[in-house]
Amino acid sequence: MILFSFSAEGHFKYASTGPCIPEQCPPMVKSALNEWEELHRVIDANGCCFQYIGVCKPTLCVPPILNSPVPMSLEPAVGESDCCLTYRCSE
Repeated sequence: MILFSFSAEGHFKYASTGPCIPEQCPPMVKSALNEWEELHRVIDANGCCFQYIGVCKPTLCVPPILNSPVPMSLEPAVGESDCCLTYRCSE
């Protein structure tokens, strides 16, 4: 049997598994989410059981509230977040 699921980034992935017995799946638990995440129900890596995951939604990120003094400008700080941009003042 070939089933599909979603990776954390929202991409399809395929899994080939033996017989699926849904009654043996662990209970679904909703984990705490960050303010920029939405809860999605997906099939696990084995392709049998459902689970909840938090998925990044950049549109839910809080806009920057920092104001840079002249002549500096506000720029994204690279590599500091998996989802939402953070900012810093730069010359």
